[in-house]
Amino acid sequence: MLSLQHQKGVIRAVQSLFSNGVRQTRVMLAADNLKRIAKQDVMLNAPVVIAMVLIMRSV
Repeated sequence: MLSLQHQKGVIRAVQSLFSNGVRQTRVMLAADNLKRIAKQDVMLNAPVVIAMVLIMRSV
């Protein structure tokens, strides 16, 4: 299981994309945040991949 802190980090990164419309810079910042989180915990890789797919499809 992912820690609650990591789950909230992923949720926050994804939510930040959709809060004020998706702009390329916001997408890149969120992607960087997700990558940074992924480096902290290998267990997070699958959710990060899923989030990245959703992000790229939404652009």
